[in-house]
Amino acid sequence: MQEGTKMKLYNLKISRYLEQASSKKPAPGGGSVSALVSALGASMIEMVANFTSGKDEFSHIQGKVKKILSATREARRKLTLLIEEDAQAYREVSKAFKLKKDTQRAIKKAIKVPLKIAELCLFLIKFCPFLIEKANPNLRSDAFIAEELLYTGFNCALRNIEINQKYLINKDFSKKLDKKLKKMKSQIERIHKLVKGRKL
Repeated sequence: MQEGTKMKLYNLKISRYLEQASSKKPAPGGGSVSALVSALGASMIEMVANFTSGKDEFSHIQGKVKKILSATREARRKLTLLIEEDAQAYREVSKAFKLKKDTQRAIKKAIKVPLKIAELCLFLIKFCPFLIEKANPNLRSDAFIAEELLYTGFNCALRNIEINQKYLINKDFSKKLDKKLKKMKSQIERIHKLVKGRKL
C-alpha cells in the first residue's frame, strides 16, 4: 500500500493498532495512545448518557443529558482524528530535525496536538461529576471510569507537551503555554479530587 493511501490509525483493528504501538516503529507512540485513551473516556460518557436518555425516571435531566451527548459525540470525533494527527506530527518533527529545517514549526505542531487532547479531556471531564450523581445509577461505575480515563489522557498529553516544549526557542510562547497549562492542571485536579471523594 502506498503512503498516500495508508490506512489511518483510527481505522485499524484494535489488535493491529496494539501491534503497531508495541513495535519498534516510533509511531504510533504515547501521543497517539493518549488520544485513544481520551476517546475511550468520551465513549464512556456517551454510554452513561445513552442509558439515561429517554427514561422516565430521569425526565428532569433529559435536557442536560441531550446536551452532554451532543457535545461528547463531537469531542470524541475530534479525539479520534487526533490518534492519527499525533503520529503525523511526530513524523514531521523527525523529518525536520533530520533535514535541520523548519524545526520550530514542527515542534509547535507537535505541541498543538497534545494540547488539543488536553483541552478536550478537560472539557469532557466536567460532565463526570454530574453523571456520577444524577445519571442512571446502573452506569455509575462507567461514569467513574470515564473520569479516570480522561484524567489519564490529560496527564499523558501534558507529558508530550513538556517533552517538546524543551526544544522551543521562543520563550514568550513557552511562558504563555506554561500559564495556560497551570490553569488547566488546577481545574482538572479540582474535578479529580471531587470525584475521588465520591463513593461507588
